[in-house]
Amino acid sequence: MSKLLKTMLGVAAAAVLGAGCWSAPDTGRLRVGAILPLSGDYAPAGRRMLAGIQAAVDELNARGGIADQPVELEVADMKSRPELAPELLRDLDRRRVRAVLAGYSSNDVQNLKSTANELELPVLLPAASLDELTERTPLVSRCSFSDTQQSKALAYYARFEKRFNRMGVLINLDEHAVYARDIGRKTAQEFVEYGGQVVKMAGIHDSDTDFRPALKRLIEADAEVIVAPAGPVAAARLVEQARELGFRGLLLGSDTWNEPEFFKALGSSFGECVFPAQYAPEVTTPVQLRLAGLLKKEPGELTDAEVQGFDAMQILAVALASGETGTDLSEAIRRVRRFPVTVGEVTMRDDGNAERRIFLQLLESREGKPTARTVLALEGNQLNRRLRLHRLEDDEK
Repeated sequence: MSKLLKTMLGVAAAAVLGAGCWSAPDTGRLRVGAILPLSGDYAPAGRRMLAGIQAAVDELNARGGIADQPVELEVADMKSRPELAPELLRDLDRRRVRAVLAGYSSNDVQNLKSTANELELPVLLPAASLDELTERTPLVSRCSFSDTQQSKALAYYARFEKRFNRMGVLINLDEHAVYARDIGRKTAQEFVEYGGQVVKMAGIHDSDTDFRPALKRLIEADAEVIVAPAGPVAAARLVEQARELGFRGLLLGSDTWNEPEFFKALGSSFGECVFPAQYAPEVTTPVQLRLAGLLKKEPGELTDAEVQGFDAMQILAVALASGETGTDLSEAIRRVRRFPVTVGEVTMRDDGNAERRIFLQLLESREGKPTARTVLALEGNQLNRRLRLHRLEDDEK
C-alpha cells in the first residue's frame, strides 16, 4: 500500500475499513469510471470536475496507486444529455471499473439509480444534491451537500440572519429541471417552517430570456427575498432584470451560481445576492493547498467543480483500499469518517449522504468586478442546532 493511502487510512481510522482479499483485473490496474458532461451546455463545469478527479488520480499514482496498483481512469462523456447516463454506466461496467464518479448536476444522474442497483456498481456523486438520488439504494452515495441541506441554509439565512418575513419563489417548470425546482420548493417549505410566509410563486423556463414578467409578480406581492435557482448564465440575467425592475431586496441562488460563467455574465448592479457553495477560498486547509499546487493555481482560483472532483476521488480511494467490491464497496464508502478534504472534513453517513461544511457566499464588487465572500460557514449538524435554539427563543417569546 502506498504511503499516501496509509496516511489517509490513519487519518480516517474511524472509517474502520476492512483489509479483505481482492483479485485485481487482468490489466493489473484498478479501474475507476467517470461519467461527466464534457460537451454540451454543462461542458465547462464537467471539464473542471474532470481536472479535479484527474489531479487526485495522478497524485495517487505518483505515490504507488491504491493497494500498490496504479489507478486507471475510464472517462465517459454524457454530452450534457442525462438520458445517456444509464448506457454509459453499463459500458463502464463492461470495462470492469470498480466504481464510478458521476455527474456535475442532479439532472445528469437522475436516471442512474436503477442501473447502478442492477449492476451492483457503486456510484459516488461529487456534486449532485437532489435528495432522492441516494434514497432507497445501497449503491449510490454523495459527498456533496443535499438539496435539503442547502435549502435549510438559505431559508435560515433569510429568516434568522436577515430577519425577513416575506418570500417570493421562482419555480422552474421544465420537465428536466428537477434540481432547480427542488431547491425552490424546499427553500420555501423551510422558510415557512421557520415562521416566514411565502407570498407568491411564479413559474419560469430554461429557455426564457425575459424573466421580468415572473419577477414582477413576486415584487408586486411585496416579497422581501426572492429565491431564484437557475443555471449560471440564466441566473446572471435574472439578477440583472430583478434590479432593473427596482427590486432592492435579497436574491437567493443555488450552488450553480458559484461558477465562473455566472461571474463573467453578471453586470455591475447585482445588489445583495447570497448562494450556497461547496468551497470557500478563504477557508485554508492543507488539502486545499495541495490541490492548488497540483493544478498550478492559487487557492483563490480553485472552482467548486475542481474541488468536488478531487475530494470525491480522495474519498473513493480510501474505500477502494479496503479491497471490497459491489455493495460491500458502497458500504466501505459510507464508513468513511472525518476524512480530510479540501473544505475541511467529510463524514459519510449510513444513508449515503455526507456531513460536511456548507458555505453561504455574498456577492460583492472588488476592483470593479463581481466576486464572492463567505458570510456563513456551517459544519455538519451545526445548522440544526442553531435552528433548535431559534425555536426555543421563539417559544419563550
